[in-house]
Amino acid sequence: MVSAFGQAVLRAAAGVEPRSRRVRAREARIAQTTTFGAAQGAPAAPRPAPNPNRPYGYFGADLVAKYAPDVAITALGVRQEHFRGGTGEEWAWPKILPMWWHYRNPVSGRTPELFMPDCTPCELAPDLSMTKHGYVLPPAGPVKSDE
Repeated sequence: MVSAFGQAVLRAAAGVEPRSRRVRAREARIAQTTTFGAAQGAPAAPRPAPNPNRPYGYFGADLVAKYAPDVAITALGVRQEHFRGGTGEEWAWPKILPMWWHYRNPVSGRTPELFMPDCTPCELAPDLSMTKHGYVLPPAGPVKSDE
């Protein structure tokens, strides 16, 4: 009979990690059970019936079919180019996505290359513009002072 120390030396030589008594007992219990905690040889417990009152989680195409957006991302064209779900090739990090600006340069008055004066879907659905609901856009460009 090999002592506990001898067993540890043999396991170390074989490249096996030493296991505590608690770990060995847990492994033995796991080996004796199958799914849902049923003992080996015993029939597995039946799965519970789904709850009919549980809300259904909509994802992907189901979500779009159930709650259609006012304007689809793909309909925005170049505005959503390279964004996930948009048009064109998707750019993932470390590529930098195009930045759209909603104002002109306040110092020089220069209009940026990717300028969007109003909301993103306003070109396709003008009734979504905040200006149609009382919002006043800020002045775009430098303002000459009275001094």
